[in-house]
Amino acid sequence: MAQYLVIREVVPGIRTYSCPFSRLGIGPMGGRSTAVRLSDNKNVLVLASTPLTDATRASVDELGAVKYIIGPDAEHHLFIKEWKAAYPDARVCGVQRTVDVSGVPVDGVWGRDANPLGDDSVVNADFASEFVPGHVNKEVVLLHRPSRTLIQADLMLNLPAHEQYSAPGAGSALGSFMNFLFSPKKLNYQNSWYHGMVWRFATDKKQFAHSIQVIDSWDFDRMIPCHGDVIETGAKAALRTCFKKFFDAIDAGKFDKYTPPAATATSTAEAAVPQPAHVPGTQPLEV
Repeated sequence: MAQYLVIREVVPGIRTYSCPFSRLGIGPMGGRSTAVRLSDNKNVLVLASTPLTDATRASVDELGAVKYIIGPDAEHHLFIKEWKAAYPDARVCGVQRTVDVSGVPVDGVWGRDANPLGDDSVVNADFASEFVPGHVNKEVVLLHRPSRTLIQADLMLNLPAHEQYSAPGAGSALGSFMNFLFSPKKLNYQNSWYHGMVWRFATDKKQFAHSIQVIDSWDFDRMIPCHGDVIETGAKAALRTCFKKFFDAIDAGKFDKYTPPAATATSTAEAAVPQPAHVPGTQPLEV
């Protein structure tokens, strides 16, 4: 798959490395790594989900020094070892399965550590993260705040994977008639069949509903998935479409509603503001 690599700068400082990938050898889903230059203009975070080819490494090195290598869920660990070998000083972050099978020491683990990315102020200013243990693959979703970009692995697909199969000779992003079960047109956030699939993939629906609301509370407009095309704009609406079953269940009271911390703090502060007393015989003050 690496010989059909497509490198693209999505916005200045964010590059994607896209190539063919077939689930179980029959379903064309595409694969993608994403590299992001931090706001210090010298270090790089990589969501590593594809092989580290010479072309990939040359492009990533143009961005800066790789300081973080992210394994974004229980399935996306295949290439962590080769990325770590190339960048031995990088901090590896992932989930428990990354620890179990990647073959490298994992410095930060979502679900174990309070802050898997560590204490560096730059990366914590640039990124928010949400661990979704309620998903069958134990997803980690990243928000790159400066570019308002959501970066994720298997939380949400956007097939067919046109870009990942766009190199000459890469094959078809649509597959064949025999691939009906894995039809790319079905594995798309707009497809009602897929809405049912993501509902079933939530092994803990209460937790999943909480995480989806956390992610929905973030400020983003773009989404870079590992599988399928980048959603260049309107990604929040796409998220709400994909997880409509969950949002409907939340509205129906089946799951608790999430209140972002900032909103909670604002409500508390407003409640604490003393109101002027009303003296009988006068008009209340307008506040």
